[in-house]
Amino acid sequence: MKVSYTWLQEYFKEKLPPAQELAQLFTMYAFEVESVEKKDSDHIFDVKILPNRAHDCLSHRGIAREIGTLLSLKLLAEQKEHSHTSYKSSSCVIETEKKELSNRQSAAIIRGVSVKKSPAWLAHRLEALGQKSINNIVDATNYVMFSIGQPIHAFDLAHIHQKDGIYRLVIRDSKEGEVLEVLGGQECTLPQGVILISDENVGRDAILDISGILGSTRTEVTEKTTDLLILSANFNPVKIRTAAKKLGLRTEASVRFENGITTELTMEGLQDVCRLIVDIAGGNIEAIVDIQNTPYEERTITLAFSDIEALLGFSIERKQITSILRKIGCTVHEDGENCKVTVPAGRLDMAIKEDVIEEIGRVYGFFNVPPREPKMHTQKVVQSPQTICVESVARALVDDGFDEVYTYTFRDKGYVELQNPIARDKNFFRQTLITGIQESLVLNTHNALLLGLYDAVKIFEIGTVCSGEGEYTALCIGIVPVKKVKNTDEFIDSMCVEAIEAVGRALGITIENKKHNNGVWEINLSECFKRAPATDKIGHVLTSPTDVDQKYTVGEYVKYKKISPYPFMLRDIAIFVPEGVSDSDVSDLITKEGGELLVSQTLFNIFNKTTPDGVSKTSYAYKLVFQSQERTLSNDEITIIMQKVTNAMNSKDGWQVR
Repeated sequence: MKVSYTWLQEYFKEKLPPAQELAQLFTMYAFEVESVEKKDSDHIFDVKILPNRAHDCLSHRGIAREIGTLLSLKLLAEQKEHSHTSYKSSSCVIETEKKELSNRQSAAIIRGVSVKKSPAWLAHRLEALGQKSINNIVDATNYVMFSIGQPIHAFDLAHIHQKDGIYRLVIRDSKEGEVLEVLGGQECTLPQGVILISDENVGRDAILDISGILGSTRTEVTEKTTDLLILSANFNPVKIRTAAKKLGLRTEASVRFENGITTELTMEGLQDVCRLIVDIAGGNIEAIVDIQNTPYEERTITLAFSDIEALLGFSIERKQITSILRKIGCTVHEDGENCKVTVPAGRLDMAIKEDVIEEIGRVYGFFNVPPREPKMHTQKVVQSPQTICVESVARALVDDGFDEVYTYTFRDKGYVELQNPIARDKNFFRQTLITGIQESLVLNTHNALLLGLYDAVKIFEIGTVCSGEGEYTALCIGIVPVKKVKNTDEFIDSMCVEAIEAVGRALGITIENKKHNNGVWEINLSECFKRAPATDKIGHVLTSPTDVDQKYTVGEYVKYKKISPYPFMLRDIAIFVPEGVSDSDVSDLITKEGGELLVSQTLFNIFNKTTPDGVSKTSYAYKLVFQSQERTLSNDEITIIMQKVTNAMNSKDGWQVR
C-alpha cells in the first residue's frame, strides 16, 4: 500500500520523525517498508500490509494509529459533522437476497451536484499514491477509502429507476452467463455466485455493478450527472475474493473487502464522503438509509496475567501491559489476576487471548526480550522397538564405512497413484528404493574425488515403499568402485553381502530374503524386524546437557555448499619434511597457496624414511581437487597454482617436494 507522509502528519499535532526513521519504526514493529520515494514535497512509503492487519491498516488512519501506538502520540480528534439522522427516509430501499452476502448497507441520495475536475489538493493527494484523478465525485469516494479503509461507490441516480417514489435495489448472487460492461469498457461474462446489485424496479437483469469490485458503465458518474446514489456496504470477504480471482479484476476496493472490514465503517464512510461531496461539488442530501443484517457486537476477551508470561516467555509489568493495550485502543478492566480486554471494532485480527498477548509482545518489542539461558533437564526419550531397530541398522552400516542418503519418495510409476502429484514425473509412491539408489550412485561417483572418496562410493537408504507386497520399510545398499578393480561385480557383491551380514548381526538375525539389481541390494526390513529379538529397553536417558549437545546438535563448522556444474581437476603432491613437522603444517601451507580454486585436499599416504646421513624425514602425499563455480578450468592455470605450492614448500628449510 502507498502511504503519504504528509497525509499521516495531518493526524498529529506533534511533528513526526523523518521519513526514513518512520520507515525503520514500521519495519521493526509492524510492517515491512519496501521503499520510500520522494515525490514533490512529500515522501511516499510502499508498505507491505500483511493479511492479518489488512482489516484496519489498509488506510492512512490505520497506519496513523499504529504510529500513535508505537510513539505514544495521541491522534487529533476528527471533526465530525451532524450524523444526518434527520435525513433518514424510506425513499431508498436496499434488500439483500441472502443475509450472508452483506452484513450492512448504508446509502445516501444527493441531488444537485456539479461534477467537474477535483480541487488541486484532492487530485494531488490521490496522484501521489499512484491514483489517476477522475472527477470530484469519484475522487471523493477514493479519498475516503484511502483515508479510513472503507470502499464506497457513487451511482448516477438518473439511470436508477424510481417507482412510487422509492428506489429499490437488491443485492444478489449472479446467475451463470450474465453479462455486464464494467467501467473501462470491458465486457464481463459472470460465473455463478458473484455478488451484484440490480435495479429491482426494472428487473433483476438491470445490473448496476459487481459489488465490492467494480461499477458498470450503466451508472457511471460523468459531467452530465446531477444526482447521486452513494453506497457504502460491507460485503462477504470470501465471495469477493473468489469473484475477483475468477474475473481477473483485483481492485483497491476488492483488496479491502476480501480481507474483511468492520461493519462500523460503513456509516462513518458514508458520512465522510457525503460531507466531502457537498463541500466540493455542492448539492443537498435528500435521504440516508442504514440496514444492518448482522449487528455489531463488541468482542471482550478474558485472559490471566500469568497467560502473558507463559506465552511470551518473559514477564512484563502489569502497568505496562495495560498501558500497551490502551494505546492499541482496547478498553481494559482488571479483575484480580485476570483482565477483560474489549478490542477496537477494526481489529478483527484480535479474536482470542493469544492474539491479544501477541499484540502486547509486538508493541513491547520482541528485540527487547531479555536474554535467558535455556534450561536443560535430564530427559527420557522413548522410542518404539522399530525405531531402535532402524537406528541399529543405520549405525552398523555407518560403522562399516557407508553414507546414508535420502532419495525421492515419489516416482513416475508404482502401485499407488497420487491424487495431487507434485510433478508430472512424480505421480506414484515409490515401489522400491533401488531406482533412487542407482541415481544417487551415478551422481556421487561423478563427484567421488571431489567428496574425498578414492576407493568406492558406499551408500544406503532406509525408507518406506509400497510394492505388490504392500507397504513396508526397506533397506537398499549400493556400492560402486572409484578406482579400477578386478572382477568389479564380485567386488561389489562381496562388499554388499558383508554389509548385509553386519545388518543381520545388529538385529540378531540371519538375513536371506534380498533383492539384487545391477550391484544394488534391497531387503525388506519390516520382515527382519518381526524376527529380531525383543528389545529390553525402548528408550534411553540423556543424563546431562553435555549429552544433549553431543547427540543432537550440529557444530558450526558444518556448512552447505552447492555442487559446481563445472568439472573438477585432480592433482597429487608428495613432500619430505623434517621430523616433527605435522601433516596440519603442510595442509595449512597448501590451503594458503592453493587459493579459492582449491576445494579439497586429502592426505592419502604417510611414511618415514632415514636418509644415508642419518636424518629422519616424513613423507606426506596429498590429493588436491580444484574446481570453479563459474567456469571450466584449464590445465595451464592449475599448473601455475601447483608450481606456486611447490615453490612455497621447497622454500622451507628441510622441505623437499618429491
